[in-house]
Amino acid sequence: MLSKVAFKKELILMRDYKTKALFSFDKHQKRLCARVSRLVVDVERFSSDEQEIMSKVGMGVIYTKTSTQNALRRKISQKERKTLLKSYYFTHHKAFYLAVKKVLDKYGKCLIIDCHSFSSFSQDYELFKDAYRPQICLGADDFHTPKALLDFAKSAFEKAGFEVAINTPFSGAITPIKFYEKDSRASSLMIEVRMDLYMDETTGRLRGDYLVTKARLNRACKQICKYFNQIIKF
Repeated sequence: MLSKVAFKKELILMRDYKTKALFSFDKHQKRLCARVSRLVVDVERFSSDEQEIMSKVGMGVIYTKTSTQNALRRKISQKERKTLLKSYYFTHHKAFYLAVKKVLDKYGKCLIIDCHSFSSFSQDYELFKDAYRPQICLGADDFHTPKALLDFAKSAFEKAGFEVAINTPFSGAITPIKFYEKDSRASSLMIEVRMDLYMDETTGRLRGDYLVTKARLNRACKQICKYFNQIIKF
């Protein structure tokens, strides 16, 4: 079992610490957040470990190992697994699907912005430990991320003073499975912010210039949304 100190450290590194407050969008935009930490259930994994590559390092939909590859929890039964998935995973994805469908039905297009954070240093669980770690990582999908949108997003963050790279150290952009590679009107872009830009990665304390960084970040996000609304057509 993890000590309280080790568990707190794991929470800071692994649960997208403070990102809910860091990203703020227009009140008219639908905001969907996972109800629990990914240390309980990771809603952005495949529900089946056979499909999920990260299950090889104990980080499938229900983690068994920590970022340092130590044991995270006791072995759970199939009944407990099903209960966790039903309570948190499938309810989240149903809400995700319905939210995207509602926008598509009304406007004929939808932009999904998937917000995360990542550490400034590689961790033991990562599959590509030598990958470049920019200040902003943009995750893109070949089918669901229009190239024009991706190019504009990269430019918007660069103009805001950030170092930007695409699909490194993490890649991809989430889409409801019912639309995945079927409906290109559902566009998706992942935005990963390097943690040291806004917080102390050891203590979790926000940096003194947190509000300045937040303003720069959200200004770029709003520009991306405006661009998508006005330019992207299907």
